[in-house]
Amino acid sequence: MSAGRAARGALLVVTLLAVATIALSSLTVFDFWWYLASGQRILETRSVPATDPFSYTAEGRPWINHMWATQVLFTLLWERWGRLALIGLKTATVVATFCVVLGTMRVRGVHPLLASAVTVLAAWTGAEFWHARPQTFTYLFVAILIWLLRPGWERRPVTLVFVPALVVPWVNLHAGFAVGKLRRLHRDLREVESLR
Repeated sequence: MSAGRAARGALLVVTLLAVATIALSSLTVFDFWWYLASGQRILETRSVPATDPFSYTAEGRPWINHMWATQVLFTLLWERWGRLALIGLKTATVVATFCVVLGTMRVRGVHPLLASAVTVLAAWTGAEFWHARPQTFTYLFVAILIWLLRPGWERRPVTLVFVPALVVPWVNLHAGFAVGKLRRLHRDLREVESLR
C-alpha cells in the first residue's frame, strides 16, 4: 500500500470519527415517544392505523402514516436494547450519510483535505438535525440517490437497478422519498434548457 493511499485512508477514518462524535447525542426530541407509541400500536394490532389514534383535535380522522416502518424499527430496538440502540442507529445512519457525501465529492475530483473539511463542517452545521427521527433515513437515501445518479450515470445503466431498491424502503421509512422525484424533475428541466 502506498503512503498516499494510507494517508487518504487515515483521513477517511478521522473524518468519519469526527462525524460520529458530532452525531452522538441523547434522545431529546419531543416527538420521540410518539414514534414509540405508534410503533407499539402497529406491533400490537399487526396493522398500520388508517385513522389518527393520538391527536385530541384530529382523533378518528384519516391518517397516512408515511413512516410506519421507522416507528416499528424504533420500537423493536427500544424494547430489545433501549436508548443506546437508537443512539447507535442514528449515529450509524449519519456516519453512513456523510461517508456517501464524502465519496461523492472525491469521485467528483474534490481534494481529499477539502472534501474532509467540508464533510466535517456540514456534519457540525447540521448537528441540530441529527436526532433519532425518520428524516435521518431521508438524509442517507438522498445522499445515495445523488451518488447513483451522479454525472455519467447513463454510462452505468446497471446502477439504475438500485434506485427502486432504494425507494421501496424509503417510502415506508419517511415521506422524504418525494425528494427523489424532485431530483428527476431537476434533471428533466436541465435537459429542456440544453435543447434551447
